[in-house]
Parts: sequence; structure tokens; C-alpha cells
Amino acid sequence: MPLVYDATINRIILNSPYGRYEEAIAAGAIKPGMLVEYDANLKVVVNNNATTAWSERTIAKENALLGKSVEDAYASTDVVQVHFLQPGDVFYGYVLAATAITILDIVAGNGDGTFKTANAATDKALAIALETKAAGANDTLVKMRAL
Repeated sequence: MPLVYDATINRIILNSPYGRYEEAIAAGAIKPGMLVEYDANLKVVVNNNATTAWSERTIAKENALLGKSVEDAYASTDVVQVHFLQPGDVFYGYVLAATAITILDIVAGNGDGTFKTANAATDKALAIALETKAAGANDTLVKMRAL
């Protein structure tokens, strides 16, 4: 699905007073705003853990150092800007087209690098949605605050 790009969204991390990021090599295609994790070779892949599994709260940022925007995906072997989310960080998370999210929903990982509304009984809460997104035809970025 194509990403619905709002011209006002020009970066993934909006507020991160103690923000920390690293650079790592991609081991596959990654879109800015996706949850990522390190594989056994210390390369970055989309986070495919079950939503109940523990994982670092790491997200791919846009590669502004090379003039890239939030629309530009990383390819395998690209250097990925990986941000470590801290509680209170405000960011844009990648949400699939078919997923509906309402403002103040608790969100969790979907097992494919994207976010979904959390099931309180089974999912690990990662963030709270700061805007509403209806299910539609295109993938989009949704503003969230890390828990």
C-alpha cells in the first residue's frame, strides 16, 4: 500500500528530550515509523515479535542526514537511523491501511513493524494514540506518545 503523506509530517520523532539513536545496517526493507529490532547479526529488521514478547522500543527514523523524508524507505544494506523511544516521546508510528485507531487508544506492535490498537488482555502496550485514523485505502503515520 502507498503511504498517505501529509506535507506537514517531515520527521518521525517530534519530541524526545533525552532522545538517543544509533545507526545500523538494514537487513531488509524498513519504512520510517516502523518498530525495528536487531537480528543475530546486529542488523536492523522490522520487529516481528509477538505483541506479548519483550522487545526494545526502537523505531526507524527518516534519514534526514541524506536528505530523505518520511516517505523514503530503507533498502537492505542501507544505514538506518534507529531511535530508542523513552516514556513521553512523541513520534509518528506506521499504521497499515486496514487498521483503525482512535485518539487515546493504547497501541501495540502488530508483529510486522506496524502499530495496532492494543488488546488489553494480550498485547504489550507501547504508546497512546494522539490522533484518530479511520481504516482506509492507504497506510499512514499516526501521532503517538510512548508509554
